[in-house]
Amino acid sequence: MNDNFMHQLVVEPSRNENFLDLIFSSDENIIENVVIREPFGTSDHNIIDFKLIISKIPTDKGVRNFNFHRANYQDIVEAALHKDWNNIVLDDVNDIWLCIKMIFCKLETI
Repeated sequence: MNDNFMHQLVVEPSRNENFLDLIFSSDENIIENVVIREPFGTSDHNIIDFKLIISKIPTDKGVRNFNFHRANYQDIVEAALHKDWNNIVLDDVNDIWLCIKMIFCKLETI
């Protein structure tokens, strides 16, 4: 697995003397305390307990979340029908999306 930049982190057998239940990670530092425990229910496979070390990525507080259940879809449809879409001439799909997004975000204030 190291050829694929993956690390196998289970170092004890988890089914009798066999290594059948494995944990793979591209970063061996995000998995800690791998412990083989008792069998799971009536299974002959043991539970593999481990701690995943991650940190929360801070989010932009300026991101708006829309409540789509409260949207007035009839107004959105009407605005879209009355918009002159032929005047929007953009070559890049990302620019087109940003333009459409801006148009519909303006509807929020209507």
